[in-house]
Amino acid sequence: MKQNVWLSLVLVCLAAAPALTQSRQDDYQQGKIVSIKKLPEATTQGDADIAPLKASVSRYNVSTQVGDTTYVYQYEVQSGEGVPWQPGQTQQVRVKGNVIHVKDATGGDGHYSIVSRVKANGQLPQ
Repeated sequence: MKQNVWLSLVLVCLAAAPALTQSRQDDYQQGKIVSIKKLPEATTQGDADIAPLKASVSRYNVSTQVGDTTYVYQYEVQSGEGVPWQPGQTQQVRVKGNVIHVKDATGGDGHYSIVSRVKANGQLPQ
């Protein structure tokens, strides 16, 4: 009898596990990259010679539309490397507050601060 209870408990846990992991995956939505703009390099202030603060880092504003909202977030890469996306491509994203999580090609989760958000028709969201 005791063995049947434990076996039943194990079977219930195994049956519930996919449902729990599925709800976590469902948090992601498909986003479409609208634009990618390279930002000017940061410079020091007050010096006669204006030099880059981090010459080895390039920054980009990536605009991704998710539903009726376009989110803009900053993406940084080492100089000489390119951005792994192009406008028109889709990406799996999850928005939590002021952070956007983006799945990469290997299934990893990068997270970036949202710089701005606008309604897809160009109006600020309510």
